[in-house]
Amino acid sequence: MRRRYKILNMTKKINSYLRSIAALAVIFSGMVTCYSQDRHEVAVSAGGIFSNLDYDIKQGKLDNSHGFNVGLRYSYYLTPSLSVGLGAEYQYFSTTATFESLTDSYVTTDSEGESFEFRYTAKNVEEKQQVGYFNIPLTLQYEIGDSPAFYTAIGAKIGFALNQTFETSIEELSTSGYYPQYDAELLDPRFAGFGNFSSLSADKQDLDLDMSYAATFEAGIKQITDGNTPIYIGVFFDYGLNNILKKGEKQELVEYPDSVPVSFKYNSIINSADTNEVKLLAYGLKVRVGIL
Repeated sequence: MRRRYKILNMTKKINSYLRSIAALAVIFSGMVTCYSQDRHEVAVSAGGIFSNLDYDIKQGKLDNSHGFNVGLRYSYYLTPSLSVGLGAEYQYFSTTATFESLTDSYVTTDSEGESFEFRYTAKNVEEKQQVGYFNIPLTLQYEIGDSPAFYTAIGAKIGFALNQTFETSIEELSTSGYYPQYDAELLDPRFAGFGNFSSLSADKQDLDLDMSYAATFEAGIKQITDGNTPIYIGVFFDYGLNNILKKGEKQELVEYPDSVPVSFKYNSIINSADTNEVKLLAYGLKVRVGIL
């Protein structure tokens, strides 16, 4: 039921963002009819190489994965060299967190309601995170020269999280339960969640990330073709300004359930006590082509 609610809620968000894009397209079209040909520009863009979640982890490392963005942008020229741009874009982020060995313990209760300390060591842990954001960028662009011209653009973006998932795999997991009231550590039975487990994996699960505010910078070369079409080729850098982690109770990476047979739940590293702040980071190459 909860998953169905999340899916319905996500569908509503996507529909809302699509309506926003449609509204922006209408605004762009209206602007096109209101201003002279040399005062406006509508362009599509695509960029990549790196787009990832940026955070610190204590016992592992992060691998920057490939990402991309695609968008639509309207620019109004205040002067022949200075323009204001408003856009809509989709940006995909991916990050992989890996741990050679991850050890932790915490107090919980078993299926009979007895308190104990759950201890575990996980080896060769890999968590893949995939996040998509709908962004609305507002930029100021300055150009030097004719064709080709050098351009720089600075501004800000507000982003709304769309798809947010992670999946976990563990090569080997060793667990035990220490009961201080009996001064005993149980290394088995496996059905109670104690012992050695291998080749564990979890299906994709949902993350819950907040809105993003980011500073954006772009620079490169602008070329006007024989057909009077502007083509921009440059580099870009987007840096998240806020922590996109929502406030809430921290979760254990390996969660011990209170029922048997035990089926462990795996939570994301970004929701654990090891992570306090997550920001968005994207940089690479960008191409923009005028369509109107």
